[in-house]
Amino acid sequence: MRNSSRALAALAVSFFAVLAGGGDSRDVSASFTAASPVTLSTKAANTVADTTITTTIPSGDYNFSLIAWGTPSQATVAYGPGHTSFLTTHPALGDIVGTFTTTASYFGFSDTPCAANVTLSFTLLNATVDKTSAISPLTSPGPAGPLENMWTDTGGGAAANGLPAQVDKFPSYLNTLFTPDGGSSVQPRARYAAAAKVAGTVLTLNFVVFDSDALANAFAPPHPFDDLKGLGYTTVVVLNDPTQPGSQVSVTDFCTPFTSMTTLFGQSKVNPCKVTPSSCTTPESINSPSPGSSTGKNRYNNPGTGGTYLWTAFHQSLRDTDGDGKENQLDPCPTTVDSLNPLLIGGDITNDSDLDAIPNACDTTPLNVGDHDQDDDGWSNALDNCPRTANPTQSESESTAVYSTVAKRGGPRADGIGDACDNNNASVLPSTFQTTLTVTAQCIDSGPQVDNDTDGWCTVASPTSLNDPDDGNAIRTPEDYDLVFPMAIAHSGSGANPPMGGPSGAGIQSRQPAQVCSDGIDNDGDTLVDLLDSGPAPGNCRPKDVATTDTDGDGYSDEAEIPIGTDALGRCGGGNEGTGIPSRDWPSDLYSGGLPVSTDKANVLDLTSFIAPPSSRRLNTNPGEPAFDARWDIDPGYGPFNKMINVTDLTALIAGTSGFPPMFGGTTRAFNGPACTAHPTYGD
Repeated sequence: MRNSSRALAALAVSFFAVLAGGGDSRDVSASFTAASPVTLSTKAANTVADTTITTTIPSGDYNFSLIAWGTPSQATVAYGPGHTSFLTTHPALGDIVGTFTTTASYFGFSDTPCAANVTLSFTLLNATVDKTSAISPLTSPGPAGPLENMWTDTGGGAAANGLPAQVDKFPSYLNTLFTPDGGSSVQPRARYAAAAKVAGTVLTLNFVVFDSDALANAFAPPHPFDDLKGLGYTTVVVLNDPTQPGSQVSVTDFCTPFTSMTTLFGQSKVNPCKVTPSSCTTPESINSPSPGSSTGKNRYNNPGTGGTYLWTAFHQSLRDTDGDGKENQLDPCPTTVDSLNPLLIGGDITNDSDLDAIPNACDTTPLNVGDHDQDDDGWSNALDNCPRTANPTQSESESTAVYSTVAKRGGPRADGIGDACDNNNASVLPSTFQTTLTVTAQCIDSGPQVDNDTDGWCTVASPTSLNDPDDGNAIRTPEDYDLVFPMAIAHSGSGANPPMGGPSGAGIQSRQPAQVCSDGIDNDGDTLVDLLDSGPAPGNCRPKDVATTDTDGDGYSDEAEIPIGTDALGRCGGGNEGTGIPSRDWPSDLYSGGLPVSTDKANVLDLTSFIAPPSSRRLNTNPGEPAFDARWDIDPGYGPFNKMINVTDLTALIAGTSGFPPMFGGTTRAFNGPACTAHPTYGD
């Protein structure tokens, strides 16, 4: 992972749910299907409950850059020590509040294959949220790395009390991380801290809890934190210090598959290291105390009123610039397509002749055996964010630049490519990412048998908009998209080069948050599935506040561009994909590139693409048929003769809002009209 600390740092800004890693072979169709379902130890109203989140990312998927967990605001989460509203009835400083364990966590060490499955176990301690009492990483790293002082008892001048220093003091990098461009650091509600030593290097975890909408109100779009409106309490997990470039550590790769389990206790438990006399005399012991009996102090209570409530987990992947199926942090050739298998890195002689962890595809000295620091900058090839160009400071300007400048379309702030070899440090738009959303319904019980079909949705309880009849089918649930907090389009997996699949190379991948509305199941039993379900509630699957919004002004609503597979933040994408390849941004531009008259324009070539060549006639086809491609379903849904690609799709090229798009003033016809114009904010 071209800079292991960076790899871990990129995974650092993970919103609660857990980490994902593991190594596997990749290809250009790599996906991102991260999921984090939630379970409660009890569903009784106004009752203390343990919360367990299980996060999985399959082998071969991209790894994550961000995971966010939302807890309903109707529940109660106790304030942490150091908060102005903290009470003595809340869990105390150093109380044990949970555990975090990985059962699949794959690493590569010192340029070896990313195939070592390391089980990691962390004990979460209740930590201060006093932002003024800060502890900073070591400027001269110790033997265990720059965060070595965080896990000692008295590091950074912390009190000698049997607790890690990062529990007594607030890590300074959290203030940096949660400060919006031009603003001030957002105050957390609570924080749960942990640390462990892996291969001689100290890793720190911080689960930082914020009040409902606190981050969303502070951060402006397209920052992903702005995307968390309405999700309730938001917990952000931060692994290590994501604000700094990497450090010389033995972990050089972190890859998928990844599986982890986080359990947060409803009541905190006694920390034996806090008692007098304490038997905890080493950093290892004070960071991994065995939970004692309950303290009787509540960390979490279920909502007080019975009804259906939704727990959410928001996941975003790392970026992949060259689209070869390996995220940049795992790809020694991030801008050149290569076939090096992360499971064999440093040992894949077929694709890496000299076994130096740099694939032949971009290795200028492919026969220089054993050169594990090709650019002689002190960083081994697999750890280096520019393995072929000297970058001794591992600098990456996007990490500190204004977010809306470098990441206009949302997603990770940086692309994982160091300044010395990044020709696009002013922006990360060419590096795509993907997004998923897990929504877990929990029927909070205020009486017996309120969820008769055990699908998580109450049969009869308030609020009625979240109820589900007892249909005897646990997988049939309400399909109303409005109930699932539709995410702002800026953070829906957009990118200037979104992943394309399908028979023509222009199909769709999972780029929108995977919600109840895109699970392929007729959840509400009205015979309509997912986005086709646009009838009145409860059979309504149209997203609230998104159904008519056209962010990029190309004439197609953000909602419509979801199934079409185009980028709802971009207008122009023609001219460089190759002859006949559709635009990745403007649905009307179905034939783009090759001929000047077809680039970024709507004309007869786009019309005839529905029927020519005859061998791939798309008109009047449905999913499953050989010629079907969702990219041509530009008026999404079934039409005449119950066909998904039909005459209404042809009509969309010449009539209505899509025929007279806002980017042309709404009065100029696109067909045989002007060329597409770049969006002033989001670019092409």
